Amino acid sequence: MHRLRRTTEYIDKIRPDYHLVPYRVLIMTSPNSTNQKDPRQALIEAGVEVFGKYGYDGATTRQIARTAGVNLAAIPYYFGGKEELYRATVQWIVDSLRDNVREQIGSWVDTLDYDAMNAEELVEAAIHILLSFTACIERKDSAGVKLIITREQIMPTTSFPVVHEGLREPLFVILGRIVGKLMRCDPDDPEVIIRIHALISQATFFSVGRTSLQINLNTDNLEREHIEIIAKVIEQNSRAILSQWIRRDQDQGREVKEFSDVSA
Repeated sequence: MHRLRRTTEYIDKIRPDYHLVPYRVLIMTSPNSTNQKDPRQALIEAGVEVFGKYGYDGATTRQIARTAGVNLAAIPYYFGGKEELYRATVQWIVDSLRDNVREQIGSWVDTLDYDAMNAEELVEAAIHILLSFTACIERKDSAGVKLIITREQIMPTTSFPVVHEGLREPLFVILGRIVGKLMRCDPDDPEVIIRIHALISQATFFSVGRTSLQINLNTDNLEREHIEIIAKVIEQNSRAILSQWIRRDQDQGREVKEFSDVSA
């Protein structure tokens, strides 16, 4: 676990006042309790449940209004129609997830001088960001949250740009600058983008595939020890991958130098 401590020590060095914070859970209230809420918010939370369970095409405004405990006329009044309600639901999910991700990663990334960082510092920063996503594995959001986000990836609707742009900034912009610098490529280079997807997929798979993991582990819930093992595996895999990119760059540098020496 010394490498995990090394990452923490590096973060402490560049931002002593920064500490990892737990993810806030997007709590979905029961239909009976939504009567106490603002009708608009009640409809959004009901939308998470109903759209998540039945999808956009299968969900009906009548189901959503009934789940929210409000009059059907509230949907056109607050949103205009079903499509606008769905878009508002997706926007609410994305805003909450993005805020959680940014809080978990910390604002210190906004102050990093990427050009002044050496390879080891870039690796440590990237690993810290990737480890931050292990917190999402412990989230106990309603199934609707994950179902809506996953379904948008598989069968995107007109609301997909909300998902893509909303989650792109805390993920690909930051990691793109770090990985691009490590590989000496533009952050928008296709290889950089694909490698970032491969790195992030480690954490996202454990979140989406949580049920299969629990069955294979013969447990009804992921305990702290399981999360720690997941974090360790993600840290070790990411460090090995990122270090390999550095070694490849260094090897190429040696080959260039050796060629120059021979040519001379």
